[in-house]
Amino acid sequence: MRRKGFTAADAQRWRCDACRLSTTADRVDLKRMVQFRSFLAWITGKMSVREAAAGLGVDASTFSRKVSWCWNVRPRIGPDGVVHRYVEADGTYL
Repeated sequence: MRRKGFTAADAQRWRCDACRLSTTADRVDLKRMVQFRSFLAWITGKMSVREAAAGLGVDASTFSRKVSWCWNVRPRIGPDGVVHRYVEADGTYL
């Protein structure tokens, strides 16, 4: 595949020298990162769903559908390597 200009939507077009077919490649990782950042801004900020959806350029119901996968992301918090003298459990020091 070799580069062959851009589409009307400003996406890079690729063309195969052997079969002469052209295609565009979606960057799913970049789309997901934009969606996740928009989700985090909405969930941790003071924006409404409509305002967050406007940031992505979609409707509120479409925003909910596009960021539904974000609810399943689990944060990874690694050990800090420091040994502490106290353990906190439910706000009570033991």
